[in-house]
Amino acid sequence: MRTTIQREHVPLYDKLMAGIERYAEVAAVEVFKWLGWATAIAAIRVVDQRTHSSWLWMLPIVLSFFVAARIQWLFGIRGPEVREPDGSITVRISPWRTLLMMLVPWAITLLLAFGIASQIASSDLLPDMGQQGVSQPAEQAGLPRSDGMEVDLGGLFGWLGENESVASALATMAGALTALLALFVSVVSLAVACWTAHVQRRHNKLTVRPLPEVTVADFENLVRVKLRNHGSGPLLIRSFRVAGFNGNQETLVDAVPALPGRPWTNFSGKIDGRALLPGSEIVLLELVEDKGELGFRGHRDLARKALALATITLEYSDVYESSFEAYSKSLQWFGRHWGSE
Repeated sequence: MRTTIQREHVPLYDKLMAGIERYAEVAAVEVFKWLGWATAIAAIRVVDQRTHSSWLWMLPIVLSFFVAARIQWLFGIRGPEVREPDGSITVRISPWRTLLMMLVPWAITLLLAFGIASQIASSDLLPDMGQQGVSQPAEQAGLPRSDGMEVDLGGLFGWLGENESVASALATMAGALTALLALFVSVVSLAVACWTAHVQRRHNKLTVRPLPEVTVADFENLVRVKLRNHGSGPLLIRSFRVAGFNGNQETLVDAVPALPGRPWTNFSGKIDGRALLPGSEIVLLELVEDKGELGFRGHRDLARKALALATITLEYSDVYESSFEAYSKSLQWFGRHWGSE
């Protein structure tokens, strides 16, 4: 099966593949690091359960926070950023996302470590090293003891060598656990990569969002209507329609009656399908008094009355072909001179 990625989607595809490759490179290393940290925390937990320490129970909880910080760094903690024209940076911070990224890795690591520790401590794999009955179980198991409650590691490894079935069972459990952790981290990494691509795509759309506006100018020597793009991305004009004195038209000059004996100074034709860059504008209709012109006042008033009956409707999109609500503006402001009379 072959799939063709459209040209406008290629940047998103490249970023998604780059994210997946990045996590594929570091996932295996991080899985074994996580397994090692969880095992170390589990060992502390076993010692705590065997010795009934009054303070050792806090150490696994504290260490799990450091492990969570490492996982959070791996997945990324920076929110979407928008660089403003004045040089500042607008950062979208989600408190719920930050809290989730902190608590979920901490809880998973802690549950994993405590689960391993509980299984080892409650099984018969290790002798009871609590304050009650330390010597007897160690002697029965044949493990040499040092001073206090510590067991000689050399004797422990020797005991594991004599009990090959126990050592084999532990190795099998460790292998299965490693495989499960690798699968879990891979699935989480893929989910995070997809979510990151979704956030990046939404961020990219916001950085190229067009904002259309029909601006009007009404002076003693000038009447003008313009379409301007105040957004940060190109404005793609899908449909431009004007409802005016001459009915529904595709241009503003066709929607208003012609001036008797006087041409318009400037006007635009059909603009469907055109693109308007950020900060750019299109003069839809303009009437400017010429130097020494007589009778301009009458033509200006006729233009005002005609424009006051017009309503402009614009359907547009961005470079991602997003759908926006149609922009509409009435030009009745030009009739304010007669409305107050």
